Amino acid sequence: MKKPIILARHVCSFVHPDYLSAVGDLLVNLMTHPDEMCTIDLKVFDKQGNERWVSGLASNMLNVPGINALVGNYRDITERKKAEEKVKESEYLYKSLFYKSPLPICVCNSESLQFAEVNEAAVQLYGYSRKEFMQMTAFEIMSPEDRNNLQHLMPRASHSNRPPTLRKHFKKNNEAIFVEVWAHPINYKGSNAWLLIANDITEKIQLQNELVEERIKRQLEIGQAVIDAQENERETLGRELHDNISQVLTTARLYLNCAKDSPSMQDAMIKKSADTISSAIEEIRRLSKSMIETFHKEVGLELSLNDLIENVLLTQQFSIDLQYNVPNEQQLDDKLKMTIFRIVQEQLNNTIKHAAASQVFISILQKDRLLQITIADDGKGFNTNKKRTGIGITNIISRTELFNGRVKIESAPGHGCRMQVSFTI
Repeated sequence: MKKPIILARHVCSFVHPDYLSAVGDLLVNLMTHPDEMCTIDLKVFDKQGNERWVSGLASNMLNVPGINALVGNYRDITERKKAEEKVKESEYLYKSLFYKSPLPICVCNSESLQFAEVNEAAVQLYGYSRKEFMQMTAFEIMSPEDRNNLQHLMPRASHSNRPPTLRKHFKKNNEAIFVEVWAHPINYKGSNAWLLIANDITEKIQLQNELVEERIKRQLEIGQAVIDAQENERETLGRELHDNISQVLTTARLYLNCAKDSPSMQDAMIKKSADTISSAIEEIRRLSKSMIETFHKEVGLELSLNDLIENVLLTQQFSIDLQYNVPNEQQLDDKLKMTIFRIVQEQLNNTIKHAAASQVFISILQKDRLLQITIADDGKGFNTNKKRTGIGITNIISRTELFNGRVKIESAPGHGCRMQVSFTI
């Protein structure tokens, strides 16, 4: 009778080559310890040549009558092995993500917050070695305020995901840092634990604080500039009244005294006094107009600027060219139009006082959401790097910043001045 094919094959023909040495060791152990039963897990091939896992139990029965053989029993554990491999892959992936993460990550006991594991990013951020971390709790890196709050909340806290919180922590060198902390509940080696992820935002917080300080500083500067402008206007008004109008009225009074003391010259002195008083009235009118001259929303910004330019040209020898193209002027805020008017007025005053210019060019153009004011002259210019003693340009910058605008000034000695103010509308 022909034997089944399987009975004619050597047992090792079913074994995966990687496990032949293990089978050899098993056989040696069976021969040297015949009274012992041996177990082994093997990778083998089935009839179709597919790899399978089996768990075997082997015993030496060579001396047992009727058997006289090495006996092995096995069962298929392929599915269990596949599940174990998936768990190992999952653990490897988790460990890779944990240890190689650029963000500091640690595992803490859910009750004591004793560190159970930390990654390299946490070691680098806080300055403690992994061994030092394992002897610490999370309380030891917290600020006293956060520590007290957390100790108070922990007894009532549930072991569930937490929204990110801002915490103040301390490094090993006692340097304070600000971190965003995410807390996720996990089971770590059979116990409840927290997986804590920290994101160092110290630089961001510092920049925000610096920005707040800078804004406060700018507001103080703007407030001071307004006060300085008011004081300057009062000083200008006082000087005009004292040096000009007061002198004119004093002259008128002298004429009247002469008329009283010299009857023969009375008519001439009274006429001169009247003329002098009329001159004082005109001077007061001119001074008053310059103090209240402003943008009039009834006539619009362009006409208000033309009126301003016309009044400047009455007393100045330079020419002024205005280019105006603002299609949507009616949509501009009246306060912004007032600011533009004051900027042009302030810079024209600067030009009159300091530039000794012969030509001034003013351009106010709107393109989409960009509104740009350009004021240029061919005067003597100045060094933009040199500290300014006047407040004219400071006033312009302060007014511009109230509407989040930007000021750019280009000038050099002998090359005039070009000021460009930009607003986003």
